[in-house]
Amino acid sequence: MKNLSDFLNKEFRIIEFSSKNSFFEKNQNKNNKLLTIVKNNNLNEGKTIFLGGKNFTRAIRKNSSDILILNASGWKELRALQNTPEAKFLFERITLLSLVPIIYFLIKSLLAKRTRFNGIYYLKSRLRFSLYIGLKKRRIIRKVARHYLSPLIDLEDFFKELNHKNISYCILRWFENLPSIEDNEDVDLLVNDNDLTRIHSIIDRQPGIIPFDIYSKSGIPGSDFKNLPYYVYSLADRVLNESVLFKNTFKVPTWQNYFYLLVYHAVFHKGENSGIPGKKYKLKPTEKPDHDYLDYLRKISAKVNINFNEFTLESLHSYLETKGYVPPLDTQYKLSLYNQYLKLYLEDVHHHQLELIEKFEGTACFVIREKIINTGLLKEVEKFIQKMGFTIIKTVKIEGSVKEEFTKQVRGGNWNQGPWPSNAGEPAAVIVAYDVYPIKPDTSHYKKHPGLTNKRILGKDEIRNFLNKQFFDKTEWCNGVHSSDNEIQAVEYFSLAGLDENEIYEEIIKYKEMFETQFPVLKVLSCYSRRAKVELITYNRTKAIKKTFKPNCEMFLENEIEAYTAFKDLKEVPDLLETGTNYIITSYVEASKSLGNRISIRMLKKCLKLLREIYNRGYSLFDFKPSNFLIDKNHDIHIIDFEFLYKYSDKPSFWKCYDLAGVPENFNFMDKPIVKIPKDKKQFDVKWGSFTGVHYEELSKLGSPAIYFKSTFRFYKLKARKLKRLVSKKGEMIMKRIFSHLP
Repeated sequence: MKNLSDFLNKEFRIIEFSSKNSFFEKNQNKNNKLLTIVKNNNLNEGKTIFLGGKNFTRAIRKNSSDILILNASGWKELRALQNTPEAKFLFERITLLSLVPIIYFLIKSLLAKRTRFNGIYYLKSRLRFSLYIGLKKRRIIRKVARHYLSPLIDLEDFFKELNHKNISYCILRWFENLPSIEDNEDVDLLVNDNDLTRIHSIIDRQPGIIPFDIYSKSGIPGSDFKNLPYYVYSLADRVLNESVLFKNTFKVPTWQNYFYLLVYHAVFHKGENSGIPGKKYKLKPTEKPDHDYLDYLRKISAKVNINFNEFTLESLHSYLETKGYVPPLDTQYKLSLYNQYLKLYLEDVHHHQLELIEKFEGTACFVIREKIINTGLLKEVEKFIQKMGFTIIKTVKIEGSVKEEFTKQVRGGNWNQGPWPSNAGEPAAVIVAYDVYPIKPDTSHYKKHPGLTNKRILGKDEIRNFLNKQFFDKTEWCNGVHSSDNEIQAVEYFSLAGLDENEIYEEIIKYKEMFETQFPVLKVLSCYSRRAKVELITYNRTKAIKKTFKPNCEMFLENEIEAYTAFKDLKEVPDLLETGTNYIITSYVEASKSLGNRISIRMLKKCLKLLREIYNRGYSLFDFKPSNFLIDKNHDIHIIDFEFLYKYSDKPSFWKCYDLAGVPENFNFMDKPIVKIPKDKKQFDVKWGSFTGVHYEELSKLGSPAIYFKSTFRFYKLKARKLKRLVSKKGEMIMKRIFSHLP
């Protein structure tokens, strides 16, 4: 057993919750970071705070501490302890009354993987000897805006210290009764970015229970609202610059700015839950409004002579728009995940902009930030965007007043570094790209990217990863690329960048017409279509396959034509029937199907035999994978897709060919498919391993019976693991649902 008092000698913020008296009386004067809270008493003495029942339980659940010690044996207190946000270590005193609930919550917490058992601890205090169960939190809590001030610090003294240190802040609302704070209320602060760490160092130096929500001007992680700036940058900047002293102590907004702040909060943060009615959207609050926003707004508007005929969400929204304090569309889409009013409003925007959406369907804008431009990576970004399946229409660098306005209007003016080690700087260039074959997003994508209209845009994460690999020092990694999520945003972005809408549209029409199919289409066979669309068509009264390549993908078209010409004598290769400026038509393999999820060694040998024939002719496919093979009704194989065909200049041995071992890293990434190969694996392992159970080093021994049994065992072992993970995941979900309904 370990001694619990050892923790008191370390730099931990500790809160002790006790039913009657403190178990740490002798340590209270020695440790400034120890706070004792005792239940059911009305007098505060020294470093001990006394709270009533509800406030006591709330403080267990909502506090800032590194260690939380519970000397209260009630069911409510133990349940509240499970939800305490910050504490890394939890200690629960074992008594006869608390033993059963402690075991219950211990099992529940362990099964939910929230904590892990950290041992049994003891504590000696005078004639008292106590035992504790120790728990350690598993998950690292993400930094949030919520902080807690120590109740031992006078509120006026706290704000006087902020003023003395010239910290730029503003109390956002409900400040009229300060320094008094009602139960279940918090203090909302807006802080200048440069002062954020300073105010954190002051409020976090002692354990606390008085809630503060501290938001930075630009929404730095840990001081943001739903990963967004709390207010649009221009409004936040104005409020901080024009703050005034209230009661000679508290910095608060002017009454006019208070009106703007409260309207913004009601419309964009609260929506229907503000209790303010909608004129068009008749929505009922899903939760009880925490204040009478309507009454407050009426009183403040009268004070500053702002005349309103009606107070509705729509009219307030429109009012902020006239003042230039409405967040940009990309921000509103993200806020709409938590705001039903905004969701309906944006659906209306979509409905009214249907003509524009259809006109610019497939258009996206990629915003490239200063660090990427200064490092000379703009051309690489353009290449990667093309590799994703887009055609570059226009690239323009933004400077001067255009850059200044673009920076303010896009992303709510928030261009900080976010969760990345380095800041990529302000926007410096805009790439207008067009996708002639956009892909509808999955339902799951809308949860993170509301308003998304083309799944291909999500490839921006791959661009960021690629760009960051160009920086050898990981501390230089950054978010160098931002993008629009839909056509409305795209038009807004390139218009702000000074580009002409009609000129962009003319280019789109040109590419769209080039991509149209003039033959009767029986079925679209394309899946992701980065470089081309594939269709089953009627050609000279028979079925055929037409592959139409996207603009600027001529290289892949040339590779296909070369392959069908060079391998025309191979029965496994379909016939080339016709070629055009951007398409090929090949024969259709009747009654064909894919190789399936289980590829036998016999079938693998057939595929390798064909690969060897292609290799002997001096070529590599680069993209040798099961999905590029078909089986006909006679069980003969056929190969399709030669987009990445490559003619060797220095041919390696067959077993080291690029199709099996992998394409060398020094090849241009535009000339090879996107494949992530672990260091200890080869390309064959990644592409074929899970289908065959065969390892790369065994390819030359496929005739051995031992390989047959090994591969079969591996294949089904892999399937069993996948099934186990699936069952385990389902089991966890079921257990979470069960426990969510338990007390």
